Amino acid sequence: MRNAIRIKTITVLAAVFSTQLLIGCSGNLESVFFDKLKAEIDKEGERCYNVNNFLDLEMLENGGKLYLAVIESDMKLYKEQQARGVAMVERLKQAGYVDGSKKMLSYRYQDYMGYGLNEKGRKHILLSEGLCVGHRNITGIVDYTEPKDLMGSTFTQVTYKYDVVLNDIVSDLGLEDKVKAKLPGEGKANFVKTNKGWRLE
Repeated sequence: MRNAIRIKTITVLAAVFSTQLLIGCSGNLESVFFDKLKAEIDKEGERCYNVNNFLDLEMLENGGKLYLAVIESDMKLYKEQQARGVAMVERLKQAGYVDGSKKMLSYRYQDYMGYGLNEKGRKHILLSEGLCVGHRNITGIVDYTEPKDLMGSTFTQVTYKYDVVLNDIVSDLGLEDKVKAKLPGEGKANFVKTNKGWRLE
């Protein structure tokens, strides 16, 4: 009877130990994924997007100066685009992102009215990058898939959540919904296991 109790006790202790070990490993693995993702996201800098998609304007350069430009056309095809562009220019003026200068420009055989960017505008609207809306900060790991072997390597997919530190221009121009569509607060990343640990792909 004592032997039976002893075996049962050992079995229970072993089960508890195994459960704690699994929890500990799971927690450690999440920390590994979190740290590697944080390091990568911290390096990515600001998230920037095409000006035409976000502002319904073209970004043009002329004589070394940047302009945000509204299409000039009497064609019905462009009327809606033109109206959205004019409305956005008004928001830019009210929020203080353009300098008041105007210039007629030509781009892809179309005429545009260009509005010069001031220093405040050039801080967030860059010729090479587009409209820069802010940067991401990872806040946690949601879950990860059971590691699977594929062609001799072990892979897992990690789902993570993040916050976005938005630039003022987003609220100034009422772009929150557009940014949310691009940066919904959750992302996925793939990791592969190597002889030196997990590597972010």
